[in-house]
Amino acid sequence: TPTPERAARETVRAPIDNKLRGTVMARKHPREVRRVACIGAGPIGGGWTAHFLARGYDVTTYLYDAAEEASLHRLIDVAWTSLEAIGLADGASRDRLRCTTDLAEAVAEAEFVQESVPEDLALKQAVYAELGTLVAADVVIASSTSGLSMSEIQAHCPTPERTVVAHPFNPPYLMALVEIVGGEKTSPEAIAWAADFYRVGGKAPLVMEKEVPGFVATRLQEALWREALHMVAAGEATVEQIDMAVVNGPGPRWAFMGPCMTFHVGGGEPLIDKTYFLNGLPIPPDFHGGAENFRSVDYMAIPGPPMQTLATMIFDGVLDRFGELRIGVIEQGAIWVPSWMRQMDAAFEAFRRHEERLQNLSLRPSEYVTRQIRATPYPTEDVGWITDQVGHDICLFSSDYPHVEGGRKPIERFEASLDDASESVRDAFYCNNFLDLMGSQAP
Repeated sequence: TPTPERAARETVRAPIDNKLRGTVMARKHPREVRRVACIGAGPIGGGWTAHFLARGYDVTTYLYDAAEEASLHRLIDVAWTSLEAIGLADGASRDRLRCTTDLAEAVAEAEFVQESVPEDLALKQAVYAELGTLVAADVVIASSTSGLSMSEIQAHCPTPERTVVAHPFNPPYLMALVEIVGGEKTSPEAIAWAADFYRVGGKAPLVMEKEVPGFVATRLQEALWREALHMVAAGEATVEQIDMAVVNGPGPRWAFMGPCMTFHVGGGEPLIDKTYFLNGLPIPPDFHGGAENFRSVDYMAIPGPPMQTLATMIFDGVLDRFGELRIGVIEQGAIWVPSWMRQMDAAFEAFRRHEERLQNLSLRPSEYVTRQIRATPYPTEDVGWITDQVGHDICLFSSDYPHVEGGRKPIERFEASLDDASESVRDAFYCNNFLDLMGSQAP
């Protein structure tokens, strides 16, 4: 069964019965939206107003009381400094904001509505009862609610099929995440359209399959918070220690990959099934002299996960779409890279005729590797041979010395394998490929 977003993506522009006007209209493509209405001017509604202005939209913000306008402008003052530093979209201007205390006026010309009134179910239901008749029926209405379900909110709305939850992370003008979910009466078309709209507007939409209290991010955040409270109450850690651990440990890592991807990439299970050692021979001692996790057979399994993950990313067009992306395969060796590149090119030739994703690639798979992927060979691997096979753009110096897995003389070993290499090859291995990986502007 296709997800709501996927099932509806092809029908985003399908005719929608406009019950209010008695005509058949086509919902605007998300890229064609120019006018947005923000309902509410508190921290979330005001944050959304700043975001939409920074993205170049004309914004009308509904105020419950005209006195709220001053605080809204103060919020935008603060936000605009950050937004200018990040980079404004073409045409972005604070002059494109209009405020009103008339709800009908606020939504009269809206092509999208972002509702952010206080978290009171009766209030939201009353607002949606009005919006359902005031807003053109082809326009999606999204709620910023952090704790209420859309099934409850849309209960009295005359056009509930175009209402969705679009829960932001605060502040909306800085945090990319928007968690999207429909209610019992929401159409899949509205969910898909909303996801596309937020994506066009620079957000990272997460479409959920079902209504869940707290959505995804808040649930995960609360789980960490509960564990932190438990550790403090049990005397296992102080508040300062917990904050220090997150800020200097998983926090920066989670900014690049979530806990699931971190576990997948970092491992956690044995490299290879233990039955491979049921061969009637004595189990050899571990390479590290410690836990049983690194022997010759284990070594052969190391490149499996990066080979499969990176090949999938290349075939799916990720590296084609994000040409500036650089990927480092660290502490996984590099001796496998030449044959892997050739195998991908062979797969490309064998399956291109039948797979549209391969037909859409602008380069051969091996060319994406040369352009965007860097790998660190082990000191026992022949860097000179790898370079001869795939060029000097891929191999990257790394060593765990003086840890045992770093070898006793890593530099000497690397130098021996590079004995006949030119200075440009050495510079690439020891320095330039690292600068390319990290995006350094150093000369």
